[in-house]
Amino acid sequence: MSAPLSRFILGTVQFGLDYGISNVTGKIAAGEAVRILEVARGHGISLLDCAAAYGDAEEVLARLNAGARGFGVITKTQMLAQAGSVEAVLARVQRSIDLFGAPLDTLMVHHALDLSGVAGARLWTGLSTLKASGRVRRIGISAYHADGPLALAQRFLPDVMQVPVSILDQRLVADGTLSALAARGVEVHARSIFLQGAIFLEPSRLPPRLAHCAPRLAAFHARLAALGVSPLSAALSFIQRTQGVSRIVVGVTSASELDGLAREAAKDGTVTDWSGFAIDDPILLDPSRWQG
Repeated sequence: MSAPLSRFILGTVQFGLDYGISNVTGKIAAGEAVRILEVARGHGISLLDCAAAYGDAEEVLARLNAGARGFGVITKTQMLAQAGSVEAVLARVQRSIDLFGAPLDTLMVHHALDLSGVAGARLWTGLSTLKASGRVRRIGISAYHADGPLALAQRFLPDVMQVPVSILDQRLVADGTLSALAARGVEVHARSIFLQGAIFLEPSRLPPRLAHCAPRLAAFHARLAALGVSPLSAALSFIQRTQGVSRIVVGVTSASELDGLAREAAKDGTVTDWSGFAIDDPILLDPSRWQG
């Protein structure tokens, strides 16, 4: 029997930033980060997801000898507009490679818009060169629904794509994108499976920008309660049964939280048709608009 979290990837944004709508503890302290990594390995997690934009998360993982602990590292490029040039983006990637002192498992373009135009073609060529040199094992793209993940895959032929999928956000399931990506041999990593923790919040605790979603979130919770299912259990049941998803990215704020997630993921649970639990709201499903 496989370890309960063998398909899962540990997201590490909280190692470098105070992140997440339901995160009340802030950035993870170094001692707790060590405990999280130990628990992650014990539950079968072998990959860590990071990015240049995650504060000092890369530096934290390097100081904690993530590679020596048996983890492969996925990281993502700096935003082109912030870096100023393709050359600066690639220089920042080299810094990431140097930090970990070993080939990266996967390098992704963090912002799909960076792949537009001539600069985008040059950026992808740079990533392809890093892969050919052996400094990066795989290359890929992190994308949103609005970026058109399938069109990106058809144009660039990535090894991996990271996309948002959750019990509340089933758009890429419904429109066939996940199945089409899998059919093309793209390894799909589902992220935002808890929608940054929004699925756990009491509707009254939603920030002002999401207040209009309170009735629908309350109805979601009521339906789960009627089934005797927690939001965590429902979210994990949905994502683990979603066709086309190869790996699942999760972030936690403590080792005990990760232990609880592992226990829930290991349960067989009742097979439920979760398709009717999606919420079609463009603001709720796009965290970049929550502060607007």
